Amino acid sequence: MSINKIYDMSDKKITAFIFGGGIITFAALIMIVILGLDAKTAYDNHLKYNNVVKRIKNHTSQGWSKYDEFSADKVSTEAFIHPFEESKADLMELLKSEVAFFNQEEVQKEVKKAIVSLETFKQKASAKHSQLTTLTSQQEMAPVNLSVYYEGIINSVNSLDIAVGSAMTSEIDTVKSLITAVLALFILLIAVVVMLVYLIRKRKKVLDTEKSEILTKEKEKGEFSFQMVKAISEADFDSKIDDPIKDELTELLQNLRIQLKSDHKEDEQRNWTNTGLAKFGNILGNYDNLNEMCDVLISELVKYVGVNQAGLFIRESTDG
Repeated sequence: MSINKIYDMSDKKITAFIFGGGIITFAALIMIVILGLDAKTAYDNHLKYNNVVKRIKNHTSQGWSKYDEFSADKVSTEAFIHPFEESKADLMELLKSEVAFFNQEEVQKEVKKAIVSLETFKQKASAKHSQLTTLTSQQEMAPVNLSVYYEGIINSVNSLDIAVGSAMTSEIDTVKSLITAVLALFILLIAVVVMLVYLIRKRKKVLDTEKSEILTKEKEKGEFSFQMVKAISEADFDSKIDDPIKDELTELLQNLRIQLKSDHKEDEQRNWTNTGLAKFGNILGNYDNLNEMCDVLISELVKYVGVNQAGLFIRESTDG
């Protein structure tokens, strides 16, 4: 949208546009908060999982530390396999978890493998105990090597850790991507709203300036028109009145004044001529004595035409 189009928009449209942008920006902010909470939840779940795995590894390590005593029949089978039972319980808890990445197929598969390896170890430990308690010098039985099954447990837990880490990374990356996209949109919307507010304020400033200029011109035009009308009403056609506007109205008043000045001069000339003819006609008709009439005529003529002196010549007739 160009700046000119924004300037041409009505105030209602601009307000609606800003209001809509504000709503979208607020919605984007809410989405960022929600996604942030999802990311925190995922992080908390990962910490919970790490604690479970740590517990499993500690239990299996503690259980395996009693292997020599178990082999010497110094601890019972139940005491030996109890830590492994606790590890199994922890895995069963993960298997029932409703956390998204725990429910992924690969993670479920690895959890079940780890449970199976623990169950197998338990069975082999029971078999080992039976072998230790029933074996005599005359009997020969294949020895049960529990270290192989313990190794299986460790490998299963490590595979589970890798699968969960991969699932967790994927989920966190997805959340991060969404947060980045929404954050970019949020920043863009804020930039658009800020730009609109700036342009609207600039538009208002321009409109206020234009309005002020129009009011100033109208005021000057009013003052000029008043001076022109006053001068015309007082028959003042010679005083200088500056025209600061120079539009059609002021030019029309100027032309009217010039025309009235011309008409006024013609009227004055006509009145002066008519008045003079009447005045001197009366003088000529009111005196019988020629010398007296000439004195009065010359005196009034000098005054009327505004000269310093005048002369009157009388032609004498040569007829009889």
